[in-house]
Amino acid sequence: MLATFENYNLLKSNLPKQLDLSGYQMDYLAEKIGLSTNLFYTKKSNNSFSNEEFKKLIAIIWRNELQDILDNELLTQKTQHGKNLSATEFKQKLGWL
Repeated sequence: MLATFENYNLLKSNLPKQLDLSGYQMDYLAEKIGLSTNLFYTKKSNNSFSNEEFKKLIAIIWRNELQDILDNELLTQKTQHGKNLSATEFKQKLGWL
C-alpha cells in the first residue's frame, strides 16, 4: 500500500518534467483539460494541478517510456537517501514480484 502511495507522489511530483518529455504542445494539453494556456503554464510551473487535471494529463501523455523515467527516478531517490535497494527489493517496489 505504501509503495502505491510513493509511486503516486513520485508521478505527481515529476509531472512538469513528464509534460516536457511527452512531446505534446502545452497549448494542446491545456485545451484538452479545459484550461487557458496561461493558467496551464502557471499550474505547470507551480505543479499545482488538481487531482482531476492530473488524472486527465496522465491519461493523455502516458507512454511506456514514462514508466522507465519514473523507475529511474525512484531508484535515484532511494540511493540518495542512503538506502541502496537489492535487486529483489527493487523488483518488489516496482510490483514485479
